[in-house]
Amino acid sequence: MDYEKLGFNELINSISSIESAPSGGSVIAMAASEASALATMIVSYSINNKKLKLFKGEFINFKKDLEKLTVKFTGMVDEDINNFKELKSAYSYKVNSAEDRENKDKLLSEGSIKANKVPLEIITDCFNVVEVLERLKLTVSESLACDVGVCASLIKSAISSCHMTIMSNLTNIKDEEYVNKCLETLNRADLYHSKLDSIVNDIIDTESSKLNIEISRDDS
Repeated sequence: MDYEKLGFNELINSISSIESAPSGGSVIAMAASEASALATMIVSYSINNKKLKLFKGEFINFKKDLEKLTVKFTGMVDEDINNFKELKSAYSYKVNSAEDRENKDKLLSEGSIKANKVPLEIITDCFNVVEVLERLKLTVSESLACDVGVCASLIKSAISSCHMTIMSNLTNIKDEEYVNKCLETLNRADLYHSKLDSIVNDIIDTESSKLNIEISRDDS
């Protein structure tokens, strides 16, 4: 089935079914596509804002990049489903001997590498979206600040979800060099979480100050 072409309700119903796909990876792709689409809306409004004409060229470039990412993320809904099939088959492989066990481990490793493809691409692309959001928070009009915060929250969720999914798949993978490369990518996630937290907290603080509300945070 081409899930990319399903209506919203049909896709949600497919996710909530007892079928093994679409599942986590596809949902992450949906969240990332929603975030990049919303960011595209923000820059589209900002391009024609006369008060922001100094940033117009930058906004135009952001829009082009974000539109490409939205299409890419949306296509990953189906791609992740197809990639998961090999891993699903490996899990159902029957083990009746030591040789079977060896074969299954090999299939699990290969299937997990394939299942990791979409989450690895999403998390890397999300890192790039964070850089855009940092600029948007500093440049767009105040009326769009909360939309920037929503984008940041969705991207943070996508990064965290990719992190969990990749780590889960790594437990099956025997290729040490591949595992180390994945861990290098995941180690970058903490930095981007901090960037996203800063974006969201700054927006919350700004909105709260308008109501004379002080936000208390536990930074421990």
